[in-house]
Amino acid sequence: MEWIFIIGIPVAAIIALVSMGYVKAPPDTAYIISGYRKPRILIGKAGIRIPFLERLDKLSLKMFSVDVKTTDYVPNAEYINVKVDATVKIRIGWDNESRNVVDMAKRLEDAGAAAFCVHARTRSEMYSPGIHPEYIRAVKEAVRVPVIGNGDIFSAADAERMVELTGCDGVAVARGALGNPWLFEEIHLGESFIPPTKEERIREALRHFRYMIEEKGERVAVAESRAAIAYYTKGLSGSSRVRGTMNTANTADEIISILSDFADNKNASDE
Repeated sequence: MEWIFIIGIPVAAIIALVSMGYVKAPPDTAYIISGYRKPRILIGKAGIRIPFLERLDKLSLKMFSVDVKTTDYVPNAEYINVKVDATVKIRIGWDNESRNVVDMAKRLEDAGAAAFCVHARTRSEMYSPGIHPEYIRAVKEAVRVPVIGNGDIFSAADAERMVELTGCDGVAVARGALGNPWLFEEIHLGESFIPPTKEERIREALRHFRYMIEEKGERVAVAESRAAIAYYTKGLSGSSRVRGTMNTANTADEIISILSDFADNKNASDE
């Protein structure tokens, strides 16, 4: 299945991505994200925001159909038409006084939403305290389309618990995959999953870092590695020292050397 994520760039640019082959045309689904908590998403022009219920009466999501002349993006390209189903990611409300997710989901379904991904917190709660799975269950019971549960999925047990508590059709992983791309395999395999070794984790961190260099250039990759790559070392003996050293690194070679030396330290064990 091909997905378009409508957030951060204009729809016209997304269609251009289709024409350039980054997304196969036509994609199956457009994914409208109105559940973001980041100020730059909520205040800026990124994404398609649906903050007010009264606007939903004029909203049609039954099928996106967009004709865009892509010559501004791709030389010699012609008009391209893309028709896709629309799914929506939402939180349970803005704050504790406006937990209106069930009403919003029902009205979005009437507008044509093909599925929902529900993050079981309000916007005001950000990422704490714990989630409120009862609201995902309420949405699942209120609509006929698939509902995906989201929030605090850090292990296979978390995913299983989400399904048990909510009856959702699937789970969406977010922060849990930071530094742990094996989480998806863990969820799929369950008890038969074998956790990665320290060496495997560092090898994947180095691969990730090299991709970052290719995509963003060395300067940005080094700066962002202090967060993105450091996640891979979480829970390993001596990892705090490694993260501290990475914070003072200025070049890609330094980051690679720090991680390689850490991987070669056979005396360090998992905490």
